Amino acid sequence: MYNNSLSITRLSLDELKKWKEKVVSSDKIHAHMKSQDNSKSVESESLGFCVEIDMKESGRRQGAASPCAACKLLRRRCAQDCVFAPYFPADEPQKFANVHKVFGASNVNKMLQELEVHERGDAVSSMVYEANARVRDPVYGCVGAISSLQHQIDQLQTQLALAQAEVVHLRLIRQTETQGLTPTSPTNSTASPSSQSQLMNPMYHMDLVVDQQAHFQHSMWTC
Repeated sequence: MYNNSLSITRLSLDELKKWKEKVVSSDKIHAHMKSQDNSKSVESESLGFCVEIDMKESGRRQGAASPCAACKLLRRRCAQDCVFAPYFPADEPQKFANVHKVFGASNVNKMLQELEVHERGDAVSSMVYEANARVRDPVYGCVGAISSLQHQIDQLQTQLALAQAEVVHLRLIRQTETQGLTPTSPTNSTASPSSQSQLMNPMYHMDLVVDQQAHFQHSMWTC
C-alpha cells in the first residue's frame, strides 16, 4: 500500500514537472511571438512615418516652387504663366533689380505683353543692357557707349576713305604706265604738263574720295 502511494506520488510529480516545462516553453513561445509582433509594428510605424515625411517634403517642394527674380523682388506669388519667369530667373536677382529701378516693373510687364513671344528675348536683353549702363553711369547711361562707338565709326570711315583714295592712285599709276608702253597719238603726246601732273598727283584724288565719303556719311545722332 505504501509503495503504491509512493509510485503514484512520483508519477504525479513527474507529470507536474512535464506540465511545468510545457507551460514555461509555451510562455517563452508567446513572449517571443509578442516581441516579434512588437518589432514588426515598430518597423511598420517607423516606415509609415518616413513615408509621411517624404510625402510632406515633396508636397512642400511642389507647392512652394522657387519664384522668379521679379516675383521674389515684388514679393508676390509666381504664377505658372508669369511673363517675367522665362527672362529673369531666380539665380539672377540683380538683373531684374536694375531693370525695375530704371524702367519700373509695370512698364516692363506692359511692354512684354504688347510684344510677340519671339520678340521678348531681344527686348529684355536691350532693357537689361540699358539699365546696367544707367546704373554704372547715372548721367549719360548708354549714351556714353554710343558716343564711343560713333567715334570709332568715324575713324574707320576716314581710314576707309584713305584706303580707297590709295587704290585710285595706284590704278592711275598703273594706267599711265600702260599708256606709256603703247604708241600714243599726237593729241596724247601734246598733252599739257598741268594735266599730266594732275594724273600723277595722288592728293587730288584722295581729297575727291574723302569729299564723296563725307557727302554720303550720315550721323547716328538723329533726334
